Amino acid sequence: MIAKCANPSCPNQFRYFGQGKLFPFELKNPTPPCKDVPNAVCVRRPHRHTIFFWLCRSCAASLTLCFDPHTGVSVLPVPVNAGDAPGQCGQ
Repeated sequence: MIAKCANPSCPNQFRYFGQGKLFPFELKNPTPPCKDVPNAVCVRRPHRHTIFFWLCRSCAASLTLCFDPHTGVSVLPVPVNAGDAPGQCGQ
């Protein structure tokens, strides 16, 4: 469950879907170590599972997210010519 903005330095609490940006990331056969993945998902290791992170409106204006199940979610500046797709770590 999403409780707050994925930016660790932001205290904004999640209240409504319309306030900020939701980032879906698809997990395929997660294996330990699972960082920022619910323990039940890592233990169950489903073939596919979608995990969600949220940035508040203020953070989403200049930041994006990338996610790797072993290293977790990373907050990055929005690239100059970025589309709406979440970032892939290391690309």
